[in-house]
Amino acid sequence: MAAPSPGAIWALLAVFSLPTACETPPAPDDGVTAAQFSDIPVPDGMWLNEQNHVSDAVVMGEYRHANFQYRGQFAVAEVTGYLRLRMPQHRWELIGEETEKSGDEGLRFRRGKYVAECYVAKLQAYTEMNISVRTSLNRSNGQ
Repeated sequence: MAAPSPGAIWALLAVFSLPTACETPPAPDDGVTAAQFSDIPVPDGMWLNEQNHVSDAVVMGEYRHANFQYRGQFAVAEVTGYLRLRMPQHRWELIGEETEKSGDEGLRFRRGKYVAECYVAKLQAYTEMNISVRTSLNRSNGQ
């Protein structure tokens, strides 16, 4: 029996090493880390939901865009009262608010060219606070 040629040996090595070469390492976790903004106060006891890319943030120079979802065991009025008190301490101005029939509340703040929209809702097991921060192109009304 003749010895296999060098080309045949390389072909066999390539075939047997192919499955391991194509494996993708597992992701470190299921969520994405969202860099929280220091000028957006959050009540102690609320935690940032980072699962399934629910919360995210982008900062490029003066451009900021973020969606943060926090959860905790508070009444809606406690969370919105906290935001009404603490956001102005970070130079945010309250420019709009609404209350739904369900008791959920929305607050809108502006600081210079930035707009923060906060929506707080009571779900079955917890209270959820969603905050959207963006850079506004129109400084006069935050639109």
